[in-house]
Amino acid sequence: MDSLEEMQIIAYHLWEEEGRPEGKDIDHWLRAEQIVRNRIGERSALKQQQTPAKPQTRQSTSGPQSSRKESAAGRSSPAPKTQPSQTRQNSPASDKRKTK
Repeated sequence: MDSLEEMQIIAYHLWEEEGRPEGKDIDHWLRAEQIVRNRIGERSALKQQQTPAKPQTRQSTSGPQSSRKESAAGRSSPAPKTQPSQTRQNSPASDKRKTK
């Protein structure tokens, strides 16, 4: 049964339960529509609970960010950083300071 048929049946039952009043067809239809929407929401929530969660996968993106990642991956590893004290000891300027 599709949603439209379900709404028709529910609206009809609401109309009968209220004693078949005239001029309330829109009210019955709107209430039936809300009932069907709630049922659909409950069904989808139930399906989500029953379905195991799939692991998230990262999708590659095109553009400047992905090209930077790819180019960085192709480079060799950077040279190890030296300590500032090691650099001063080996520089000619540090030798001049020591002699003064």
